[in-house]
Amino acid sequence: MDFACPFEGQVKTYFEGAGDLRGFNPIGLPGQAVAAALALPVLEMSIGLPTMYLFGFGQEVKVVGELNLDNYRHNQVRPQRAKCPEGEAFAGYTILDGAGRGVTPEQMTEIVAAVGTEDVRVINVSIGHVDPANITAGLVERLIGSGLAKADWTGGRILYLPPGFGPLAAVMITAIYGLSEVWPRTIRLNRRADGSFHADEIVDPQSLRQFGVGLVARWDAAGKFNEGEILQKILSGMFTLMGGWLCFNHRFSYIGKLLGSEAEVEVIKYMEAKGIGKPDAIKDF
Repeated sequence: MDFACPFEGQVKTYFEGAGDLRGFNPIGLPGQAVAAALALPVLEMSIGLPTMYLFGFGQEVKVVGELNLDNYRHNQVRPQRAKCPEGEAFAGYTILDGAGRGVTPEQMTEIVAAVGTEDVRVINVSIGHVDPANITAGLVERLIGSGLAKADWTGGRILYLPPGFGPLAAVMITAIYGLSEVWPRTIRLNRRADGSFHADEIVDPQSLRQFGVGLVARWDAAGKFNEGEILQKILSGMFTLMGGWLCFNHRFSYIGKLLGSEAEVEVIKYMEAKGIGKPDAIKDF
């Protein structure tokens, strides 16, 4: 990511060049917090909220688990909404500070200018030390314990200041989404030449949902072909070149001397998953 440029356009450009992502799950989300927050609504509307890889801290990325975000949102977060207190919504904006570092006066000035009102409050929702393998522990309870009323959660005036750790940022915004039914606008901090972190932009993940819908239409338009015919042509060409032979019937496929049993199993799995018909005839190439 180019930190000097707006993030929304960069995320769109990435997805436009990534190709059809349907069938890819689990997903490795960006380690950068705001990029991960922007990616989730796109994925939600194109392939569904994914299962995400969980990874640890440090330069050497090590996968420590997986988390099904759709299941987390629907079955762990949403049932907790009843615990949110009743009451009137705060008239201004609420910054949910996921990092717990607070907002500097300069950052607050920049945020106030972006939202158009000085009526902005900050609530610390940091959960402190995080176990990357158990990243949801205490998170929903911390958000509900912020004291926000149901009307605050659904009022569309939450600003999310994510923690720097990408996986936690992704899980936290998913939890906020589960409580509010809207992806919250998200503050992106960036270190500038003066050495200080500034509120460079407030991005709107919710607006990228329609972009995700458009991706599916684009994938569908690009993918109108007979998969079975193409697979068989590929296999036919491969065996023509390599001097092997292929036998199909309704129950199994056998690949002769060249590829062995592992490839045989993979072809069977692919054809069964795609519902591709298997011709009876034995073909020599």
